[in-house]
Formats: sequence, C-alpha cells, structure tokens
Amino acid sequence: MEGESAIKRGFMRIRKSGGQGGRRTGPVWKKWSRKKKIAALVAMVLLIALAAWLVLGPLTGGTAAATEYMEYTVSRGDVSVSISGTGTVSPINSYEVVSTVAGEVLTDTFEEGDSVTEGDVLYTIDSSDMEDTIAKANISYERSLMTYEDSQKAYTGLTVTATGSGKVAQVYVSKGDSVQSGTQIAQIVDDSYMTATVAFSETDAASLYVGQSITAVVENTFETISGTITSIGNGTRVAEGYMTVRDVEVRIANPGYLSEGTYVSVTAGDASCQETAPLEYNSSRTVKAEASGTVSKIVASAGTTVSIGDTLVILENEDAADSLRSSQLTMQEAEMTYQNTQEQLDDYTITAPISGSIISKSVKAGDTIDSGNTQTTMATIADMSQFTFTINVDELDISQMEVGQKVLITADALSDVVIEGEVSAISISGTYSNGVTNYPVKIVFEPVDGLLPGMNVSAEIVVDSAEDVLLIPSTAVNRGNTVLMADGEERAVSLGLSDASNIEVTEGLEEGEVIQVPVSIGSDDSSVTEEMGGMMMMDGGSMPSGDMPSGGSMPSGGGGAPGGF
Repeated sequence: MEGESAIKRGFMRIRKSGGQGGRRTGPVWKKWSRKKKIAALVAMVLLIALAAWLVLGPLTGGTAAATEYMEYTVSRGDVSVSISGTGTVSPINSYEVVSTVAGEVLTDTFEEGDSVTEGDVLYTIDSSDMEDTIAKANISYERSLMTYEDSQKAYTGLTVTATGSGKVAQVYVSKGDSVQSGTQIAQIVDDSYMTATVAFSETDAASLYVGQSITAVVENTFETISGTITSIGNGTRVAEGYMTVRDVEVRIANPGYLSEGTYVSVTAGDASCQETAPLEYNSSRTVKAEASGTVSKIVASAGTTVSIGDTLVILENEDAADSLRSSQLTMQEAEMTYQNTQEQLDDYTITAPISGSIISKSVKAGDTIDSGNTQTTMATIADMSQFTFTINVDELDISQMEVGQKVLITADALSDVVIEGEVSAISISGTYSNGVTNYPVKIVFEPVDGLLPGMNVSAEIVVDSAEDVLLIPSTAVNRGNTVLMADGEERAVSLGLSDASNIEVTEGLEEGEVIQVPVSIGSDDSSVTEEMGGMMMMDGGSMPSGDMPSGGSMPSGGGGAPGGF
C-alpha cells in the first residue's frame, strides 16, 4: 500500500506540474509538427514505465539475476577424463548352420541350449543319390586315366630306347621306314661273356661240379679260352654213337672277337666233352616299337655299346602329341569331377563350425531339405565365451582411443554391477551425420550372470587421469584462467585435467587456500512486466492530462489525443 501511495503521489505531481506548465506553454504545443508530437508521447510512456518498475520492483519480490559467492577450500583429489557410449550386447562370434545339399534329414544330435564343440556332428542327411554319383564319376575317371596312359605311352614311345645294357647287334629298321607298335627295332646283346651247352658222358659228368674250371678250344682257330661250369643237367640223353650223356653249361670270357654261333669243345680236368657246341651271347634283347610312326633318325647303329635307357631310334607322329594333350585334359576334368563329388559327400554330414551354445534350431530329424532351400538356416551357434558391443565415438575424441584400453560397463538389467572390459578394435571407417563423423569402437568383456545377448549396456572409457592433485570446482575459473580469492583478489592459475565438475590446478594455488565460487540466483520479472503494463493503461486507457515542460511537454485534452492526431 505504501508503494501504491508513492506511485499515486508521483503521478499527482506530474499532473500538477503538467497543468501549470500547460498554461505557460500551451501555444508551443500547438506549434509542434505531427512527428514531434508522436516522439513526445513515446518518451512520456517510457518514463512512466521506468518509474513504475523502480517503485514496484522491490515490493513484488522481482529482482534481476544476481550472483553470490561461496567460499571453497582448495583440496586434493583424483580426476579422470572419460568417453562414454551405449550399445547392444552380442556374442563375440556366432555362426548360422546351413546345408548346401538337399535330402532327408536322417539324424540330429542336439537341442537348443546345448553346448557343442567344434567338429561335433549336428546333422546327417541322406546321401544315397550322391554315393551313386560318386561311383559313376570314379568309373569315368578311371577310363580317362587309361586313355591318357595309352596316349602318353604312344607319345613317349616315339623315342625308342635300350631295354638293357650291351652292344647293338643289329638294327632292323632304316630311316623313313613306317613302323607300327610292336615292330622289331633293334637287338641288344651282352657279349662280355659267351655260353655254350656241351655234352659229357654220363660217367664223366658225375665227376664234374658247378664252378669247376674248364678250357674251351675254338673251332677252326684252335685258340684256348678259360671258363667255368655254371650248371650240370640232371637228366640224360642219348647222343650219336648211342652214348648216354648229360648237358653241362659253361661260361667263358669274350676276348672281344667271339661271336654267337662259333663252335667250341670243352675239357674239364681229365674229362672231355663228347661233341662241340655253338657259343651264345650271355643275354640278348629284342627292342620293339611302342608307338606308331615314321623313323626319322637312327641314333645307335650295329656295334654301338649302349646302357639301359639310351636312345636307339626316333620316330615321328604329329597326331601323338595332340592325342596326348587331349587325353590329358579329359583325364584332368574327370579327376576334378570325381574329387568334387567326393567332397560333396562330406556336406551330407554337418558338423559344428565353432564351439559354443545352440541358441536356435529350426530343422530336425525327419525334415526334408528341398533343392531350392539349401541355404536355409538349420541352427545358430554362438560363442558365449566373450561378449561384445560397439559404441560410436566422435571424431574429436577418436584420437584418444587405443586398443586395449580398459572399459567400465554397466547394464540397466543389472543394478549396482560394474563389468570390466577392454577396447578390441577401432574402425577407421566413420559415419557422417549432422556435420559430425563418428567412428565405431568395438568392446569385449567376459560374460556375467544375468546379462544376455540383446541387452543394452553403457560404457565409460577412461582416456586420462590424475591422482592426488589440487582440485577446484570448474565454475570457479574465470576468463583468462583466473580465480577469485577470499580477499577479493584475482589470481592467475594453470590448469590440467577436468571432468564434469572439477578441474586440476597445476600452478597458482596451494592446498588449504580459500577461493570464492560464484553461485547464480535466478529472477522472475513477469510481475514487473505486468505492473508496467498496468501503469501504461491508467485512467481508463488514456494517458495523464496536462502539458509537459517546453521541449517535451505532454498535451492537455483530458480523455483524448491532442488536437491534430
């Protein structure tokens, strides 16, 4: 009421002053222009509003925003800087079991919730049709292999080689001859030793023995050559003159000039043979062609000494190379088909690809997998040994992230439980949205009771920290990194880490010193505004009557606007 009286007294003074002035300055008002009259009216309204706010403000409790201070004693503590985010829990690894083959499911060995080990049999599928396919593929492969081997033999057979060591006794073909497989090409003999089968009387033969030295006399030249008995026949036969004899085989070293068919007589001790016998080569081989073709070159002629594998004759056959290449490709294709069908047989036994828990099962024994549904998920296995989730980190903070950083994890489903994890991967592929790029950060942790895949979790990653350092409230720091001391003096400080409420002071303050921390007190000016509005509408909506002093007077006129408006 006292405030209202003061307002009324103020307006009464204005009215009174206006009346007297009006009598003195009435003619001046009438001389003002329209624009000058409007300006005077606006100025009067502003003055009235200001007077009302100054008088009514304290009475209605409305104050402007004010700042008060409270004292704070500098102390030591710990501070940490962290990055946080949220995500959805999932197993570290999961695998969908699918079938790549069609058929009836014969067996299943598990149920949802079971634990399985990598390699355990999960399903078996009827493979009878595939086994028939494998048998046919095997037959085709074996046939193609035989054809290839024949082609290879035909091709390599164009080079005729020695089948043993010795001397080429005779070459049966000439350059340009056309030969077929099986044609005789050459004769190779071992003439380092010669053998002969001679007849001794039954009585003399009884005194002979294997390994006994003998002397052979060459017919016509009467040259003597030493040798040994290599075998004595058990049977007897009747020779010329009706004498009963036994055949004795002897071997003699060839001085180099003996040839097959030369006759010799043999003496062993006091016993002499009953008849001469022809010499034979120690061994003799006839080399035959293994392929058809035309003789293009004679490499080893008669009298040439050769070893096993040496080339004797070379044949030409253009079709042999093409046939070999074609049969090789056919054989390789058949082999691949056979191997593929064998590998497909393994697909009819489905095993666990990883160790873990069965979290879903959609196919059971007795179901049939159609050829069009071979990629249908049959079961899902999750590796529950670790859990993982991903948070998105702002581009301004990603540089502070490192693999291996410790993470504190909380879950809405588990109150008062803090789980420790770590950063396992930081993606370099960011996602741009609303002017900011975020990068996925993968976190792993050990599972805990009650936490299931699909639950939401929050992560806090401490990227920097300091222990036992000087701390003050962050709000105590003014522009220019200064603080207000208890005595009102401003002091510059050096700052370190800060969290949501505190900041580290590295220089400028000592533990135990007292500073002032600002505390803001809010205001509500709505009552002031209302009072100001009420004052501007006094006297039924009209402005107070009377003229203002010269140069800014308010016109008279009671309830209406001044003349000319």
